[in-house]
Amino acid sequence: MAHILLVTGSFRGSLNRIGGFGAYLKKGGHEVTLAVPAHFQPLMEERGLSYRIFRPFFPPTPHERTWWKKQPAKGKTRMQEAIEALDIERFDQIVEEIQPDLLLIDMEQHHLVSKAPSYAIPFALLLGWYTIWKRPGIPLIHRHTIPGEGFKGSSLGLELSWLKHQLKKWLRNRKYWLRDGGTDRLSLLKALAKQTGFPFQKEAEKYQWLIPVSYKTLPVLTTVLEELEFPTQNRPNLHYIGPMVYLDRKEADFTNEEIERRLDELFAEKQAGKYSKCIYWATSSILSTEISLLKRIIAVMQRNPDWLLILGMGKKLKAEQLGKLPSNVALFPFLPQLKVLAYADCCFHHGGINTLNECIHFKVPCIIYSGGVMDGPGVTARIAYHKIGIVGDANKDRTSDIEQHIQRTFSDPEILDHMERVYNAYLSSRGKGLAVVEKLLDSGQPVKI
Repeated sequence: MAHILLVTGSFRGSLNRIGGFGAYLKKGGHEVTLAVPAHFQPLMEERGLSYRIFRPFFPPTPHERTWWKKQPAKGKTRMQEAIEALDIERFDQIVEEIQPDLLLIDMEQHHLVSKAPSYAIPFALLLGWYTIWKRPGIPLIHRHTIPGEGFKGSSLGLELSWLKHQLKKWLRNRKYWLRDGGTDRLSLLKALAKQTGFPFQKEAEKYQWLIPVSYKTLPVLTTVLEELEFPTQNRPNLHYIGPMVYLDRKEADFTNEEIERRLDELFAEKQAGKYSKCIYWATSSILSTEISLLKRIIAVMQRNPDWLLILGMGKKLKAEQLGKLPSNVALFPFLPQLKVLAYADCCFHHGGINTLNECIHFKVPCIIYSGGVMDGPGVTARIAYHKIGIVGDANKDRTSDIEQHIQRTFSDPEILDHMERVYNAYLSSRGKGLAVVEKLLDSGQPVKI
């Protein structure tokens, strides 16, 4: 049995997928500790997991946006203050305390990536996205582009898109350097690499998709399904280990006894035959919900009283914005997503990778109205390409179009067959993560860079 230290990112989705991987590794016989930002401490206590607190990379550096106002402490430079604010010494203490046999780090925790080689233990990076590197036939993940479709999907179109993106990153890097007086995050990583001995010029890639950098050769474990990737030649040392759905997670902030009781009543009514189908609207934690689209979906429910719509409002939606609701629309402030997906026959969402992975686990076809941010468009393009759902247009789809979309997820043999194939691929992927971890542990050697 090995002791594995897993480092999460700052967002709930990162905690859930990496926590799910940790639960999977525990079932495989390993001891697991999670390193999490302080704002996740209540969740870790609630879930009863072994954890330590570290400072994540993404909070602003001390002089970000304010370098012309704020002077460094006497005897220090702005860069020294920025590096000290990362509090890497705290992470050093964590490593010293638990003596892990393997270190797995969320790729966006760049300060720890720079420090990882100095611990002289095997390590790898964790990713939750599809390909973020420039590869043959791969569009940018924040674009809804399908290879081979139209000019944007042609070889020339893809190349021009990447060139435009790389130019924008070059300009952005220089803007941030000027804005932050040389203490921008890219400059901070370069300075940190000098201290730790990390070969930044050789390994860091400044003009790929990830901000501020990604990495050329370090081993990466990505928690997505390879069968949903576009055809390409994979980046070396990239391992698709499949979705890590954290089935045992507790989410007291998303549910309570009243919500659980209402959901149990609705699911009992569905099982008793009052509703033939259950439709779930998965509210984004990042995007605002388009009210007009929801009203069109609610109009569909009025025309189909034997369908049940379960809708979580989240933080940005108010009940009064939706007007009077039919009896087959159940509104909740927040929802335990896994519980709802276990009963759902179709799921509306914005193309979030974590929701897609959970839909695959429960074999629930998707209807996507992409919010157009982060990796959502790229996820949406893969759903369309592999035909496991329907991509809608929030601006153009009428009530009749949405109704047809829903009916297709219930009965279209192509969608159902493809979802079955993807689900079986997901089941087959279950051993990949453990196999990669065992290989890293068997090497017993730090990663050579």
